[in-house]
Formats: sequence, C-alpha cells, structure tokens
Amino acid sequence: MVAKITEPASFYKAIYYNEHKVKEGVAELIGAENFLKSPEQLSMAEKIQRFEQLMQLNKEVGYNTLHISLNFHPSEKISKEKLLEIGGVYMDKIGFADQPYLVYQHRDTNHCHIHIVTTNIREDGTVINIHNIGRNQSQQARKEIEIEYNLIKAENRKRQHQEVKELDAQKLQYGNTEVKRGITNVLDTLLKRYKFSSLPELNAILSIYNVRVDRGEPESRIYKNKGLVYQLLDHQGQPIGNAIKASTIYFKPTLAFLEDKFKQHKKKDVADIERVKRAIDLVLRRNPGKLGDFIRQLRKEQLYVVARINKEGFLYGLTFVDTRNKVVINGSDIGKEYGAGKILERLGLDPHLQRLSTNPRKIQSKTPEEAGNDRQINLPFPTDPLPFHAPSTSPNADLWEILLRTEEEYEQTPDELQRDRKRKKRRQTPNK
Repeated sequence: MVAKITEPASFYKAIYYNEHKVKEGVAELIGAENFLKSPEQLSMAEKIQRFEQLMQLNKEVGYNTLHISLNFHPSEKISKEKLLEIGGVYMDKIGFADQPYLVYQHRDTNHCHIHIVTTNIREDGTVINIHNIGRNQSQQARKEIEIEYNLIKAENRKRQHQEVKELDAQKLQYGNTEVKRGITNVLDTLLKRYKFSSLPELNAILSIYNVRVDRGEPESRIYKNKGLVYQLLDHQGQPIGNAIKASTIYFKPTLAFLEDKFKQHKKKDVADIERVKRAIDLVLRRNPGKLGDFIRQLRKEQLYVVARINKEGFLYGLTFVDTRNKVVINGSDIGKEYGAGKILERLGLDPHLQRLSTNPRKIQSKTPEEAGNDRQINLPFPTDPLPFHAPSTSPNADLWEILLRTEEEYEQTPDELQRDRKRKKRRQTPNK
C-alpha cells in the first residue's frame, strides 16, 4: 500500500478535485465520517460548511487541510466496504479518527485507490500537529495495515510511488480515463525509453496507446508557431476528445523538446535494424499466408506493426515498433525488400492494395513535416480466415474495412511498462 499526504494551500482545491472526478463518473463518495448525514444525503454546500465551521475557529493556521491518497497494488481487488474500513483504520492510526473526513473511491486508473479530505483543526479550535506526519505516523500506519489486511508490502516509499505512476501508463480509451493525466503518463514513460527520429516514428509508438502527436495543418497558427498538441485516438485511429497542448504538460514535451530527441537518434543502430530484419525473415519463412498471421507472429517477437496511411488514403509503409530494444524501425530503414509492397508480395498478396487513391504522386511530394500528419494505425488481427485481398474488380476497395475491422486487441501494456522507472516530481498535483 502507498500512502501519500499533501497539504493543499486551499481546502476548496482538494474537495473540488474529488467532486470533479465524481462529476466525470470516475469517482464515488463512499464515506463521510463525523458528519450528521450519510454520504449520499450530503449536498455540496453541507460538505463545505462542515469544514468551514472548524476552520473559522482558528484562522491563524497556515495549512488546515490534508488530502490523503491510499493506493493499492493492481492485483489487489478490494471491495468498497473494505476500502472504507481500511481508510477508517488508517485515519485512526494517524490521529484523525474524531475529525470529519470524506472518503472518495477513484476508478480512473487500473489500481485500486481512495482519496481522503480532512482538516487538522479540532472542534475546540486546537490544531493537530502534522509536522512530519507522512514520515512518522503515516509510515507506521501503512506498515501495520499491510500486515493486518495482508496487503502487498512496499519495499520503500519511493519505489511504491514509482510503481503506482508506472501502472497509470497504459493503452488509453476515451471515457475511461482522465485525458490529460493518461496522455502525460504515457509520454513520461515512452519519451524516456524509446529511440525515434521523427514525428511519424513517435506516432508509431504512441498509436499503440491510442495517442497521437500533431502539429496541425501547415497553414494553421499552431503549425506556424511551432506548436504541438497531443490527442487520444478512437479504435479506428481517429482523434477524439479535446487536444492537449504540449506546453500545458508539466515536463513540456514541445516540438523543441522532441527535436532534440530526433537529433540524438537520427542514425539508426545497425544492431537494431538487424534484429527487426531477422524477426521479419523468420516469420516470413514460416509462410504465414495472411497479413493477420504475419502481424500476430511478429508480436510474439515483441514487434508491433503500424500501418502508415496518408490523408489521401495511401498505405505507403509499414513501421515496426520494437518493444524489446525500445526503437522504431521503418521498412525503408531495413531495405527495399521490407517495404509495404514487397512484404505483401512475399506473403503472396496483391501489392496494389497499398493504393487507395489514383494519384500516387502525392505520396512522393510529402515533406517529413507533412508526413507527421499522416494517419498511423495498428494493423488488426483478422478474426476470420479470409486472405488479405479485395475483389479483383476493385483493387483499392475493402482495405479500410480490413485494416479497421474490430478485432483482437494487442496486449494492453507492452512489457517495458511493467518495469520500474525513475519518477519525476509534480507540482502540487494530487497524486494517485
């Protein structure tokens, strides 16, 4: 279990954060201790008034609010009743059993956790000393609760916070997660681990998590100002929801930031290329026959296949995301025999299915910047044994249907996201 205590400068900031989560449908008020009403009967005004009454008794206190989060390992599925019980035991052990406090269960990540909002001002106006409460009372309470409830133990506080944040980085689905938080966690993990040399290559990685980075159209203000936005994608690879400006994310993954990364990894490592080449050759020697089988077998080699499709509808390349070596390799990096058309030919399929338009010159005229705006989607696994070809009367028909068919999903989280990584501190952002 991980216990995190913050002392927000404003009581309202803590309570509105949790109430906003409730409004979004990703949290629930499950406990209201030392209130005159049950949680479901309390109005927003009554919640605020209860705390304000105590805070009025001692206006000289600089910090009068505690915002606590108790986080559990994702393998621990804990009922609402048990969460409330653990929260009550924890509050008792840190000396807040007689204080009014609200308990919220959050469901915006894949690990079970609760948030508790309370005040350190007592009914008589005296103040509960919270100096080093996290290091002393909270740490002791956590250890005792882990034993009492047979919870997975934390080796130490730092490692646990790394793990909780790490687990927040996963394949995102619109409506199931807070957009900015989800995108931030994905970026914070991938940008530090992967080698990529362009926006299209970064988008190949991000597409696995249903995220996209975009500069906007060349004539747009955001493009001209060298701006950058990140956005969620739906199951068809289309942007959905509000775009998040790079400058609003705490570690600033702006275009200038990314361009530094591009320079570092501009030259592909020969060993990385050879590793992908050998994996492709190995799978092709097995005569998979269908594109879906080819993709499925590559996944066993820890390679994701991403289709590169421009705005004019052309499938003009295949990109391979190597989750073992943390690198992006394009077919063209390996050689002519590993381009999209040649791969299809080697599978015994119709290479003309690359083309969904009648003007192939548009592909050749695209600059690297413009290519960054092309669509990239994970090629799905076919659920039926149909070969990868369209009717001969229409060589460019049905490719979208095949590419975008709702089929078997890739694993939610590639292997590298299950490992510990170094955690960056956030500035007064409520932690999960």
